Amino acid sequence: MGSIRDKNIGWLRKRIYLPVTGFPGYNVDALITGGQAAGTAVQIIPDSAAAVIGKTTATNFNAAGATAAADQNIRQRAIANGQPRLVAVASASVDVQGLLLAAANNGVEYFGMIPFDLDPSKEIGLRCWWSHGAAAVTTRTITFRVQYGKVGANATIPAVTTALNTLITAQAPVGVVATLQRGNRGIINADQVVSTDFFWGFEVVMSAFDAAFTEAKYLLGLEIDYMPRKTYGPGRLLNSAVLTSPFDLAVVE
Repeated sequence: MGSIRDKNIGWLRKRIYLPVTGFPGYNVDALITGGQAAGTAVQIIPDSAAAVIGKTTATNFNAAGATAAADQNIRQRAIANGQPRLVAVASASVDVQGLLLAAANNGVEYFGMIPFDLDPSKEIGLRCWWSHGAAAVTTRTITFRVQYGKVGANATIPAVTTALNTLITAQAPVGVVATLQRGNRGIINADQVVSTDFFWGFEVVMSAFDAAFTEAKYLLGLEIDYMPRKTYGPGRLLNSAVLTSPFDLAVVE
């Protein structure tokens, strides 16, 4: 009886979904900043004296009525209007969290382990899932850009600056407000990920949108599709556990 190999099996493409709420790597600033402009009123009750703290400059909060000697400034990095932030998708029938995109190049970054069963000799697809506050209007188009980086063990974590081999094209919203939008597919060509790669990172941003698209735009997450490789043989990812033979169950380094 011959050995079972991937080439003899008609695998379906696998897909994984990374919700924007789970983007833990590189830059999480977009997920924790509040998007407040300088001069926005802030009400904080700091102690039993109930001294209201107000925002007095772009970076300072001062306790109202405190003397100069007792005044304690709370330093905060200035946050300009237009910073992306997590919000509930307006008018959605369930509580769906999305990254509210207000300006070109708003987005987030991700860093995580490459799926152990990914076949690097096959293309990898990527698409954004998103929603919006607009009805279906063809003049309202949006373009997402996904870039990536990858790295092996004991190597420097890379910047996520490599462009997809097939870029994601612009699309217009369909349906009504709060429609779940399936983004257009971009591609990483075969053999761009190599067998010694363990982790990868992605930058996902709204690179452009029509000026008429003034309604809310929400990034929900990133879908990655790939062909699996389940059996032993050369060219597999080493992060699947390196076996000395197809029948040796001892994991070696």
